[in-house]
Amino acid sequence: MNEGKRSQMIRYIIDESVLSFEVSRELGIALLRWAADRADRFVLTLDESVYVDPLGVIRLFEPFSIEVTRHEGGSTIITGETPPASLTDLVTDRSFLNKSVSGDLTNVEDVAFYILQRRHYLAADYGRTQILFIDPIEISQLRSLLRDVGLDESVLKELPFDPT
Repeated sequence: MNEGKRSQMIRYIIDESVLSFEVSRELGIALLRWAADRADRFVLTLDESVYVDPLGVIRLFEPFSIEVTRHEGGSTIITGETPPASLTDLVTDRSFLNKSVSGDLTNVEDVAFYILQRRHYLAADYGRTQILFIDPIEISQLRSLLRDVGLDESVLKELPFDPT
């Protein structure tokens, strides 16, 4: 990525502190769908200790042409190409969890979407923290989408850009 393009990127975090649980979850799912629809690659991080059937959860992603890397200690990384439409529903179905986790949005520890090698969206800590890495055109599109579905765009808070 050239330096001019990098300087146009803006990081936004989702400030959910003023939202009810229901609105926060609705917003999180809308953002997941928005980011997934634009992505050409996804990466999921799973902590196998939080699932009733960890291998069963991993098998749910197999139809998506994925690469699975299992690490000692129960961490699994699932990498795939263009996210299928059903991915958002799959990662927000919390019935797979056998114990409580910190966030309320996803059933995976981290979800990252990429566009042309650029991280576009990150939901970390089971959706507790959501960060968008977007350009001015994308933020305009996102604000329009949020208004169209009746969600408050003021929850998008700009952060200093960090290319890491």
